[in-house]
Amino acid sequence: MLILFFTGYIGGSVLARLLAHPDAKNYDITVLVRSKDKAKKFENFGVRAIVGSFTESKLVEELSEQAHAIFSIVSSTLRPGCSPINSLLGEFR
Repeated sequence: MLILFFTGYIGGSVLARLLAHPDAKNYDITVLVRSKDKAKKFENFGVRAIVGSFTESKLVEELSEQAHAIFSIVSSTLRPGCSPINSLLGEFR
C-alpha cells in the first residue's frame, strides 16, 4: 500500500486504522514523507518511509507501480502534485 499526504488529520487516521487492523503485520505500507526525521518516526511503526515529495512525478509513478493499493489523500486542486496520480488513475479507467 502506498499512502500519499497522510500526515494530516484524515491521512493520519487512515494510517492509524491500517496499523490497528488485525492483519496489519501482513501489510507492506509505504509512505512518502518530506524529511528524514519524519521517515525515522514512521519506520519505528514498521512502515516503509520514502523521503521525497508528491510533486516528484517519476518517484510517485515508481512507488505507485509497486503498490497494490494507493491512498492518495492529496487535495485534487493541488498542482502539479496530483498529475502523476491523475494520469495513473486514467490508465485504470
